[in-house]
Amino acid sequence: MPREIQEWRRSYIDRRADELALTGGVADCHAIEVALRLDGYMEVYEVLAQRRTRLSAICAEQRRLQD
Repeated sequence: MPREIQEWRRSYIDRRADELALTGGVADCHAIEVALRLDGYMEVYEVLAQRRTRLSAICAEQRRLQD
């Protein structure tokens, strides 16, 4: 896969993960990873490796704010 496409996919995964976390509709980073894999982004696990804890915290906070 060309480098430009790889970079675009990584950028999209990062943006989409943030969007999903901020909705409060997902429980944690694992749920984000599953959703993105279902959309065909199999590399999501590696892309989000350094952000799992932060994304899960955002998910929890957004869900708390919605209750």
